[in-house]
Amino acid sequence: MDRSILNKKWWEAALVRCIRTIAQAALSMITVGAVLSDYNWTMIGSAAVVAGIYSLLTSLAGLPEVEMEEKIEDNESCYVRMAQEANGLREELYPEDDGKENGEDA
Repeated sequence: MDRSILNKKWWEAALVRCIRTIAQAALSMITVGAVLSDYNWTMIGSAAVVAGIYSLLTSLAGLPEVEMEEKIEDNESCYVRMAQEANGLREELYPEDDGKENGEDA
């Protein structure tokens, strides 16, 4: 698995997670029914930015969505190799088969 932060998939997933975290942090500080002038926008903005930074730092430990996608790609290529090997083994064991199945004549 490529865990490099230079990977485009990693950056896309990390930035999506970061933006969602920033939005959630900002929205969590805004209460329903308050007047816009009552909010301390500096505090809300700084809390949201800090949450975004924490999100990026947490992403360094690993992004499950990227790792899962890489595992799926690895499994798919493994299945392709297994199918190719099975076809080669079948051809070695039954060279006269030539595509005939269950002893049927064409």
